[in-house]
Amino acid sequence: THLQGFRMGLTRTLKKYADASGLLDKLKFEISGDDFREGLTAIISVKVAEPQFEGQTKTKLGNREVVSPVSQAVAEMLESYLEENPNDAKIIVQKVILAAQARHAAKKAREMVQRKTVMGGGGLPGKLSDCSEQDPTKCE
Repeated sequence: THLQGFRMGLTRTLKKYADASGLLDKLKFEISGDDFREGLTAIISVKVAEPQFEGQTKTKLGNREVVSPVSQAVAEMLESYLEENPNDAKIIVQKVILAAQARHAAKKAREMVQRKTVMGGGGLPGKLSDCSEQDPTKCE
C-alpha cells in the first residue's frame, strides 16, 4: 500500500544518508525502522485509477502497485532535501539516534524488571519477612 511505500522510502533514504555520513558508526546496536518514524506525522495522498480497499470499512488501500512509485518518489525528494539541507539532515539523524537509544534503554529496563521478579520470588506474606542474615549459624 501507499503507507508501506512511504515507510520503505523514508527508512531506506535516511539509513543510507546516516551510514554515508558516518553518524551511526558509534552505535553499539541496530536501528529499527520505527526509530526513523518516531514522532513523524505525514499525509500521503495517492490517486489510483481503480482503488481496491481492504475490509468492510474501506480504511486501508489494498493496491500493491502503489508501493514502488510512492517509495521511489519519497526517496528521491527526501534525498535531494537532505543533500540541500545538511544541518537539518544532521538534526534528523541525531533524533533517530536518540529514539534508538531510548528504545534500547527501555528494553534493558524491562529486562531488568522481569529478571528481578523471577529472582525475587513471591516473598513471604504479611508481617513475616525473609531472613536477612547470610551466616547459617545465626539463623534458625
